[in-house]
Amino acid sequence: MPWLHQIFDAFEDFKKIRKREAQEAAERAAAEQAGLEADVQYDLPEDEDEDDRKKKKKKRKNKDKHKDREKDRHEDED
Repeated sequence: MPWLHQIFDAFEDFKKIRKREAQEAAERAAAEQAGLEADVQYDLPEDEDEDDRKKKKKKRKNKDKHKDREKDRHEDED
């Protein structure tokens, strides 16, 4: 019955290979997740800068509107 031992040995080898593949897949997923988290950390300051730019642009627009209104008032007075 040496063939029976060969089957068990092959099954043990199969289990080892599957276990190793599962570990490698988990490591790849962890590395990918760490990479995504690193990207997110670097994106946050850029998003904050973009928000600041939008706020400044809105302030400029408001100032321009007020300037136009003041010009209109001064022209009406003259």
